[in-house]
Amino acid sequence: MTDVEYSPAVCQTILNEIISLLSLFEENMSISSRLDDILLSQHLSGNAGLNNFLSTCCYGRTGVSVSLHDFNSICILPRTDWRCRLVLKDPSFPQLLSVSPSLLEKEDRDQHIVQKFTYTKNTLLLVLQDVIHVHPRKTFIRLYLPPELPIAWSLAILGLKNQASNFTPPSVHIIRERITVSIDKAIIKKDLNTRFRLFCKESGSFWLLDDDGVGIQQVYLTACSDFPHILQEHLLEKNSTLDKLAGVFPSRRHPEVEAIVRDAFSRAESKGLESKDMLLTDGSLGGTVFAMHNSGFVSVEWLAAYLVDTDNNYFMTDVRALAMNGKERLLRIFSTNHTYNDPTWLQFGETKFAHLYLSQRATVAEESWLKISSYITNLLIGLINQRLNVLASGRYHLGPVIYDVGVVTLGNPSVSGIGPHSDGKNGLVCASTPGYGRFQMNVVTLGVQNHCAGSSNISWWLKEDHKKSKLAEFVHDFFIIHCQTMGVQESFLHEVHCLISCDYTSPIIHSLIRHILFICSTDINHYQGLGRPETLFEF
Repeated sequence: MTDVEYSPAVCQTILNEIISLLSLFEENMSISSRLDDILLSQHLSGNAGLNNFLSTCCYGRTGVSVSLHDFNSICILPRTDWRCRLVLKDPSFPQLLSVSPSLLEKEDRDQHIVQKFTYTKNTLLLVLQDVIHVHPRKTFIRLYLPPELPIAWSLAILGLKNQASNFTPPSVHIIRERITVSIDKAIIKKDLNTRFRLFCKESGSFWLLDDDGVGIQQVYLTACSDFPHILQEHLLEKNSTLDKLAGVFPSRRHPEVEAIVRDAFSRAESKGLESKDMLLTDGSLGGTVFAMHNSGFVSVEWLAAYLVDTDNNYFMTDVRALAMNGKERLLRIFSTNHTYNDPTWLQFGETKFAHLYLSQRATVAEESWLKISSYITNLLIGLINQRLNVLASGRYHLGPVIYDVGVVTLGNPSVSGIGPHSDGKNGLVCASTPGYGRFQMNVVTLGVQNHCAGSSNISWWLKEDHKKSKLAEFVHDFFIIHCQTMGVQESFLHEVHCLISCDYTSPIIHSLIRHILFICSTDINHYQGLGRPETLFEF
C-alpha cells in the first residue's frame, strides 16, 4: 500500500466514507468488499500510518496515541447510532493487525444509547485535555479547570439546553473547534474580569457568536430590555404611527370602517405600551416581552384598510391542531414571493407529527403588515448596532430584515387557544449554526378581534418551571401588537389562553399573525457568525 499523508481533510473524507458504509453494513452486505478490502485494510491495518490516521481523526493532528476503544467511542459509535463498531480481526498476529465491522447486540446497543450523553461528555473531556495540552496558556487554563467538567458547560458546547439522549453528537473536529474558540474567548474575558469562570454555561456558548469576548448576548438582552421605552419615545418624537413611518399608506379610505375602529379604540380596556423583563433562576436577565395596545401605534386609516382587505381571504382548516388537540381554527400562509407553480411551504410540528402547508399570494394589506413588522425589528437592530459599534469599534453589525412570509390563525379563542410551546423548532433554528439558534429569535405578533373585551391572554414562564409561574402576561382585547425579543425562545415557554366563556351569537374572531424570516441562502456563512434576528411564528 502507498503511504497516505493524513491531513485533517483527508482523514475526514476517509472517515466519512467508512461511517457511511458502516451505516449500510447491516442492510447490504455487498458493500463489504469496499469497506473491508479497501478502506479498513488500507487505513486501519497494522502499518505505520495507522496511529496517524486514528490520531488525526480524533485530535486533528498526529502524535497522540489513540486506542481502538477510544476511536470507536469518539468517532464511530456516535456517528452510526451505536449500531456498528470496529473490532480486531486477528489479534494473534500483531504485524497483520486489522479491524472489521461488528454489529452490536441489542442489549449493548440499548446501553450505549441510554448512556449517550455520558459517552459524549467523556469525548468532550478527552478533546478538552488535548486542546489544553497544545494551548500556549495551558498552565493558566489548568489553574481554573474544575475537578469535574460542569454539565452546563458541556451542554453549551454541544448546543443543548437539557441533558438528553435523543441527539446526534457533533463530529470530533467540530467539538474541537467549538472548545478551542470558547476557551480562547473565555481567556480574553477572564483577563478583563478576574471573577469570570472559564468553565460555565456562558463560556461554553462563546463558539456560537463571533464576539471576541465582547459579550454580544448581553448586548442583545440589554438592548431588547431598553427597546420598548426607546420605541415609545421614537413614536412621540416623530408624532406619527408605525404604518406611516414604515412607508405604508392605504390606497383607499373606508370611512364607515374607520368610524368602527375609532369607536373600538375608545372603548378598549387596554391602552398604551407595557413591557416586562423576565429573569432566569440565577436572577439574570433572560429576555424581554412588550405589547402595544390599541390606539396611538397604528393609524385608524391603515387598520380599517387592513380589515377590509383581509375580510375575504382564503383560509384552510388547521387539520394538525384539530387532530392532535381538538382545536378548531383556520389557517392561512401568505407570501410575497408566492407563485402558482412555486408556492412557499412551511412545516408545522416536530418530525413525528409534521404537516406541510402551502402559501397563498400575500394581499396588499398583508404586505403592508410585513413592512410594519420589518420596521419594528429594524429599529431594534439599529439600537443593537449602535451599542455593538461602541463596544466592538464597528467590527460587528447586524443586517436589516425584510419579512416576506406570514401565518394567520383565525378562530374563537374558547376553542382555538395555543398550548405551551416555544417558537424554536427544528428546521427553523439550528443550534450548531452561529446566529441561528433560539436565542436570536425575535417574534412580532399582530392580534385583532371583533369586540373590545379582553377575551384571551398570552403568558410566559421558565421552561423548567412545571408550576408555570407567570413571569409576564398580556391581555388581548380589540387590537394588540406584541413582541418577543431575543432570548425569550431560549429560556421561556408561552401559551395563548381564553379568559372568558365565549357564547355569543356571532363567534369572536381572534386573528394572530405570525411572521418568519426564511434563511433564503444555502450558504449562511456570509453572516459572519452574527446572523440576523429571526422572526418566527407560533405553532
